[in-house]
Amino acid sequence: VLSVTLITLFGVLPSLGDWKDDVGFTSLQARLGINTPRGAGIAVTHVEGRDSSDNYLPDVNNSEFAGKTFNIKSGSSGVSAHATVVGRYYYGLVTSIAPDIDPIDLFEVGHWITGGFLKLLSSSVPLTETRRIQNHSWATTYDNDTYDIDVLRRLDYVIHRDGVVVVAGVNN
Repeated sequence: VLSVTLITLFGVLPSLGDWKDDVGFTSLQARLGINTPRGAGIAVTHVEGRDSSDNYLPDVNNSEFAGKTFNIKSGSSGVSAHATVVGRYYYGLVTSIAPDIDPIDLFEVGHWITGGFLKLLSSSVPLTETRRIQNHSWATTYDNDTYDIDVLRRLDYVIHRDGVVVVAGVNN
């Protein structure tokens, strides 16, 4: 009876499709065909936390990134597997829904928050974002409400001032 119940339960669950179906890309592509936008002319920022080996950069030699222009803004680093996966989905030639995105600015989050972009802990305003989209697949806290709130306020300021789209993960 248990096996019949499980089969019945799982038989009524919806079939989960590809993530491109989930975000509506497959439907868009079916409607637009060869006219589906590919991200041409879109420059982006990719901000990453350091991994356990202290690396933050995607593997810029990965075949998914052939021909891409990477601007390394936070200094040298080895390859981060997480940054590579994020990059493949964000601007990869095969995995992404926007394979023509180029160039890509690469930041390490601690540097991006402080002197590299947001200018936390200074009286300076954040730098002007010239890229259309920022991706933040990291979560952190200073364990200090004043600092954490200032980071959020500075980012809100950049979004409003520069019209940038910010995609940010949540701490899970």
